[in-house]
Amino acid sequence: MKEQGILIKIEGKLATVRLSMGGGCGSCGSKDACASGSTGKRTISALVADGLSPKPGNPVVMEIQDRVQLIGILWFGLLPLALFAAGYAGADRVFNFASEGLAALGGMAGIALGLVIATFVSRQGSLAQRPIIISVDSSVNAPDAACETCAGCKP
Repeated sequence: MKEQGILIKIEGKLATVRLSMGGGCGSCGSKDACASGSTGKRTISALVADGLSPKPGNPVVMEIQDRVQLIGILWFGLLPLALFAAGYAGADRVFNFASEGLAALGGMAGIALGLVIATFVSRQGSLAQRPIIISVDSSVNAPDAACETCAGCKP
């Protein structure tokens, strides 16, 4: 997955990037309330690939490895689903098939547990990797490094 943004600050190999609005954001009715669609509200940290020399204000393209996305889908999708099934079946057995509502609560508890586990796991290992800046458009005039208000710099 690739994202575009404007480099705000750089310290060594670690950069802070303000994400640009995506292609579908312009027509979305919720763009002003959404962190993804609101220009200037969403910033992330990224690593600068070797051989690049971006400056604050330069438009950049970042990439998240496909492997990291797949692992995230497994942890945040399949684990809660599996724990829902286990929680539903377990509660059904514990309460001797007495109530569908209790079994559903067991399933919901399984989903919650799965999401908590996935959240903790995502903060470690390969899921904690930062996106990598893979290209820089240095033809755009970079503004002052202290620029925090522009939505995107024009050449």
